[in-house]
Amino acid sequence: MTILVAPNEQRDIGLEYSQRVARILSNCGVKVLSTLPFASVVPVVSYEEGLKHCDIVIVLGGDGTILRVAQVTAEARKEILGINLGKIGYMAGLEPTQFAKLVQLCRREYFVEERMMLSVRVLRKGDSLFCAKALNDVVISHGAISRMIDLEVFRGEQPLSSYRADGVIFSTPTGSTAYSLSAGGPVIEPTFQAILMTPVCAHSLRARPTLFSGDSELRLKSKEGNTFVTVDGDRNFALLPGDEIQIVRAECVTRLIRFDNNSFCHVLNNKLN
Repeated sequence: MTILVAPNEQRDIGLEYSQRVARILSNCGVKVLSTLPFASVVPVVSYEEGLKHCDIVIVLGGDGTILRVAQVTAEARKEILGINLGKIGYMAGLEPTQFAKLVQLCRREYFVEERMMLSVRVLRKGDSLFCAKALNDVVISHGAISRMIDLEVFRGEQPLSSYRADGVIFSTPTGSTAYSLSAGGPVIEPTFQAILMTPVCAHSLRARPTLFSGDSELRLKSKEGNTFVTVDGDRNFALLPGDEIQIVRAECVTRLIRFDNNSFCHVLNNKLN
């Protein structure tokens, strides 16, 4: 087995946790690679090179770190084990106090939870200008200027609604506990297959969060400029009036390693209260 260790050095100060993880894995006979230097015996590789040779990726950081890594590991069909060094760690499979379970990882005594992702594409006069995948959400909103935007939403070719709001969030079940939750959206079990649309501060009493099947094709038309598509809070694209945004379920999934079956209930009872 070969494992790629991907630490966030802003969370793992001095890379001390990464060193502990590498020692445990090495003692189990696992070959360890890393994206950052923390031990002379551990080869340092790029994400691209590491994904070619590893079986599993261990991410040390918060949910944001796991989100960024998920974007490059999903298409490579690699399994991810997140070690929570952040505040909530909703997607993490281990806390720093649970390093003893890494022995189970080496023995392949774990299961994999598949999480759906969204695929978003921006079309301008028929040309595709921006494509990305999201594990959490796709947000359409204004930039630095705080004012409402006007959007038309379609399900396939059928008009659904027009929104005048601060923005609209399209989230996966995994992302239902992120920005969408703060905007009044429901919590959805993360292995469910669905797309959640949550208006942000809509100027209408009828605008409510709406749940679509995972097979839905959702389209939006932007009516104005200075509007942005933001993917997982990390990548964005500036829209022009008339641009079309297409949102569907991605063909690839994020594969999160779990050691027990109560992670979702654990998050609800202990991390989101």
